[in-house]
Amino acid sequence: MAKIYSVEEKVLATGNQDLIDIWGKLQTSDHFYYMSTKFWSDGDVHKYFSPYSSPYDAYIFT
Repeated sequence: MAKIYSVEEKVLATGNQDLIDIWGKLQTSDHFYYMSTKFWSDGDVHKYFSPYSSPYDAYIFT
């Protein structure tokens, strides 16, 4: 999280709304949860809530 916060000024300075939106999404705990490979072994209930088909997809779609 410290790395994400460390680029705040640079991201906001770009004025690029797509980049700013992606940077914002990276700060949500759910996003880190969806990228985790551990949760797939915890059962289908967790897969149900993920908007991604796999942890890899959560990583590359950001």
